[in-house]
Order: sequence, then structure tokens, then C-alpha cells
Amino acid sequence: MNDPLFFIERLRGNAFTMPHKAAYVLMGEGAQEESRISNAELYARVVSLSLYLRGEITPGQRVLLMYQDSLEFIVAFLACLYSGIIAVPVAYQRTRKTAGGLAEIAGDSAAAAVLTSDELVVPVKGLMSGYPEGLRPILIPTSGLMGSAAAVANVLPLCWDIAFIQYTSGSTGRPRGVIISQENLLHNQSMIQDSFDCRESSVILSWLPFHHDMGLIGNILHAIYTGCTCVLMSPFQFMQRPRRWLEGISHYKATHSGAPNFGYDLCVEKVSVADLPGLDLSSWKVAYNGSEFVKKETLDRFAGHFVSTGFRREALRPCYGLAESTLLVSCAVGGMVENCVSGGRELVSCGRPPAGVDCRVLLPGGGESCGELQTGEICISGASVTRGYWNDNERKSHITMDGREFFRTGDLGFFYKDQLFIHGRLKEMMIVRGVNVYPYDIEDAVSKLRPEIQTNAVVVFSVGEDDAVVVAELKRGMSDPAVLREMIGAIDRMVTGNFGLRPADIVLVSLYSIPRTSSGKLRRVACREKYMNKTFAPLASKQSLTPDTPAGRDQGVLEDVLEHGGEEHIRRYVLDILRAEGIGLPPLAEGDDPDLVLLGLDSIRTMQLINILGRELSIPMTLAEILYSPTLSGLVDTICSRLWLRRVKPTGTKIIL
Repeated sequence: MNDPLFFIERLRGNAFTMPHKAAYVLMGEGAQEESRISNAELYARVVSLSLYLRGEITPGQRVLLMYQDSLEFIVAFLACLYSGIIAVPVAYQRTRKTAGGLAEIAGDSAAAAVLTSDELVVPVKGLMSGYPEGLRPILIPTSGLMGSAAAVANVLPLCWDIAFIQYTSGSTGRPRGVIISQENLLHNQSMIQDSFDCRESSVILSWLPFHHDMGLIGNILHAIYTGCTCVLMSPFQFMQRPRRWLEGISHYKATHSGAPNFGYDLCVEKVSVADLPGLDLSSWKVAYNGSEFVKKETLDRFAGHFVSTGFRREALRPCYGLAESTLLVSCAVGGMVENCVSGGRELVSCGRPPAGVDCRVLLPGGGESCGELQTGEICISGASVTRGYWNDNERKSHITMDGREFFRTGDLGFFYKDQLFIHGRLKEMMIVRGVNVYPYDIEDAVSKLRPEIQTNAVVVFSVGEDDAVVVAELKRGMSDPAVLREMIGAIDRMVTGNFGLRPADIVLVSLYSIPRTSSGKLRRVACREKYMNKTFAPLASKQSLTPDTPAGRDQGVLEDVLEHGGEEHIRRYVLDILRAEGIGLPPLAEGDDPDLVLLGLDSIRTMQLINILGRELSIPMTLAEILYSPTLSGLVDTICSRLWLRRVKPTGTKIIL
């Protein structure tokens, strides 16, 4: 298994033992087949392109692979592997405006060439025109170089320790080049097969981007490793009509297919009950869910919605992985998904890390292991784990324990019953007044608050100490200023009441305004930068709203309390303070008794209220007293009692309240 040519030998072996079997099938419109390539033809094309590349590029040099999702990309990637050339898969960028990250990757990897298809030569030249002349990689169109090779058996593969460089998606920062060695690739392929039980008779179907680690390693390369057939469609086909994914599974009797969490939600949202007839999902054995936070509600909704199609809930497999571990770290076994309530939210496990992965949860900033249910940073060690990042020798992401080197993932999680649960990202966690607040919890709560809010389209981030911003995409047709204002108020009250955190700003934007990676994940760091740079075009925002009530105090209200007391005067006095402190109060009828915490009375404003009561009424109160019964009537009653006690003169007789 440590043979660096093992993967290429699998490619060659498939060509000679199963020459006519389809290696890949490319879906067109609907589920119809657009093209296919057999094992023998694939191998011949790979060797043909390899022969050409050896005359242009030195083994060990890096080349960018920039294709639309096509069979040409697969041939080019395998040809690099066959030639000892280090492939750098990248997303095809349609405009120079979006190609900044591409130039960064090209420069960081010192790419010698860019491989692309003939039809993309002109736009790719345009993308490269801004590169410095001396650093500009050569452009090699490969479409005409993939013809059948006459004597492929005599062309020996070249070996290079590094299989390819997988640049991270940039969802939490700038892209970084993860070095994937031949050993990393083979070890992770073995773990994926052990976890998913994919065989020669299996059928993989994928709509994930070809250059993305889950699409490339988990689907395209795993098909070669196992000898099965892989059916492919583009992510754009899925986004345009999610039912296509399910139609493909039904038509090709796919056994293995998966997506990030949002993909399953999108199917439930876009495929109505009336669209279910004709779908047969009974062949679907492994429906993995990974690449972003896995929600129990998503699993339940998807399984329930598609039960009439023959889909079985035990097929759902929550997974955890990352590019720095090649791909897979852990996966739940079908039908054995463990649940756990943490922080008021029911989480699903991502299973037990398989043999060959040493996974530990450590207290952030130190090497002390966490106990069961104790959240810490997930650290991993094993043959799948990268040696590091390209052009980065500092190794700040590694820590040595028990004589072994562990990679610090930056992900937060915990173990429960020996199963791994994911809680969020360390760098995205917010600490508000000493309490850990996970953006995912707030995002999930906001997305469920109103039907007008788009599913999986809410981002929460910090812009300063104790300051958080909520950005939410709304469904089409949302433009009524009164409705938008009311929605901002509802979000403000819910976040304050449920999480003790009053957002500094709430920004409502139109669909597809939040930056995403090519696989559909929300890019939180990019979203924060977009907000800070004021490049959002908001439909409405909290900071742009004109306050309903001026912040000034009515001195006459205080005088009435001091002179007369009484519940009605005290009620008016409390409302006057709350409005002045920026608490968003709705119109109140005589008998209304709102929960003040839900309206925005957080701990800081409560302390300000206590100081005001002490200064103006000379009554001592505590935070616990107010928050014990945080309704308007409860606060009024407490103040009435304190004022009465202050006025009672001691007589030696017990006062029974």
C-alpha cells in the first residue's frame, strides 16, 4: 500500500481487466447520458497526454488545471499523476474580477503551466493577462492531445512523492496549498472504502465540483480505486434543478452519492411531493453528508420527505473531513448515528474515526485532552494527514504529543460514547462577556425564524468586542419597507433573548449576495470583509433604520414616581427607561406584559437599569432579581416592593412579604 505507483497501477489494471466497462459517464440534460469513457479509453488518453507533457514540463513542477467540469479535467489530472507532475486543481473563473484568488494560487505554487481545454483558451488567456510577464505560466490546451496512444503498454509512469496540491476553499481565510502525498491519497482511499463499502459493482453519482476535494477524491478518484463506474453532472445542473441529482440516482441506480448539508435541504425545498412520482431511490446505499456542518433537522426532513421513493434513513452518513486530512476523518455507520444535546441544540455524530486515524480533542491553546462532552479543538494524526502547506515551513498548525505529530484542525468538537461531534470553527467562535457563542447556533435559529429567510443563507460574525453582525438572504419578492423593518426587529429580539447577544447590525440582502465557495459553502471571512468594505447592497439594515422613539428621558415621569409611586406611574417610568436604552418596544395595550429579555434587555442593559434605579430611586437591586422574572409586570412589581420597603420605618415587627 505504500507503493507510490499503486494508484496508477489501479488505473492500468482497470484498463486491462475491465477494458469496456464505463469508467465515467457524463450526464446531460435530465438524466440522459451526454458522453462516457471506458477504462481502456481513459488509460489510453491519459498516457497520450502524459507523453506530450513530459516534453514540456519537468517532473515535480506544478501546473494549474483549469477546466469546466468535464472528462478532460479527469484525463489531465491523471496524466499529471502519470508524469510525476504536481497538479493544482482550481475552479474556472469566468471574469477577471473573480480571478484574484487564482493569481494568488498561481504565484504561491509557482505554476509552470496552465492546462485547459481548447474552448477555454481565449478566456483563460484573458484571465492571465494581468500576470507579470516573467511569472506568467505557459498555457497548454489539451483537447487535441488526448487521442488514443498506440503503444500505451510501453509507456512507464514516472513517480513523484507529492500527488497533487489541494488549495483550501477559502471559506475561513485565504486559500492555502495542502500538500497531498501519494501515501496520503492511498491511505485515505482505503479509509473511504472501509467506511462506505464501495465495490466494483457500485455506482457513484456526483454533482460536486471536479476540482473540489470531496468531488475529486471522494468520487472521481475513488471510482478508479474501487473499479466502479462514476456518473458525473455539473454543480450548475444541480443548482438549476435539484431534482436532476435524484433523477440521476434513480436512472443509473446509483449506490453512493452525497453532498454538503445545504444540498439535502435544497432538495426538500425545491422537490415538491407532486414531483416525487417517478423517482426510485431504493438503490441509494450511502448518502454521505459532509463538507459543512451537518444538521439533524436536515437528515430528518430529507428522510421523511423522500420515504415514498424507497429512500432509507439508514443510508444517511454524517461525515467529517478536511483537505488537510486528504478528505475523510470520520463517518457515521449507517443506522448508527448517535445524537447528543449540547448547548440546547441536538447534534448528530460524525461517527468514530476509523483505524489509522488518531483523533483527539484538546483544550484550545494547550495539549490537555478534553473529557467526554467537553468541547475543544480537534487534532488529528495518521497517514492521511498532510505534512503541511506549500511554501509554509512554520508548521504553526502542528503540535507534538506522545512522540507523534498532530495537525490542529481549528475545528471545535467533542467525543460522546466514542463518537465525534462537531461544534464549529475555533476562529469563528465568539466570546461574549466570557461566554462562548457559536455562530452556527445563531445562524440556524435566525434561518428558522421567518419563512422569508432563505435556508442555509445566514452568516453571523464578530466585528469587535461583544459586537456581532447578522447577514441574512431573503427569498425573492421581499421589498416592503414595513415588513423588512418588522423582520429586523424580530431577529433582533430573538437573538438577544435566546443568546444574550444584541446584534450591532442586522443586514437583509437579496438571494446569492453572500459569498460562497465553489461547493456552495458560505464564506464567513469573505462575508465579514464585504460588510466591513460596505460592498453589500442591503434591502434593509438595523443601523440604517430611524429609531421609532427618541432616546431622551421624560423628567416628568420620574417626578410622578417620586411623588406618587403606584404601579401605573412605575410602568410608565420603566418604559421610559427602556426606550431611552434602545430597547425596541412594540406598541403596548393596557394588559400587554412582554418578556423584556426577548425585546433586548441583555445583561449590560440590565446593569445600566440597576444603576439608574439606584441613582434615581435609591433602591438596591441585583441582576438575578430582574432576570428571574424579566417581564414588564415582574419588573414593575419588584420596583414597587423595593420602594415600599424603603419607605417603611423599622418598628421591631417582622414584615412578611
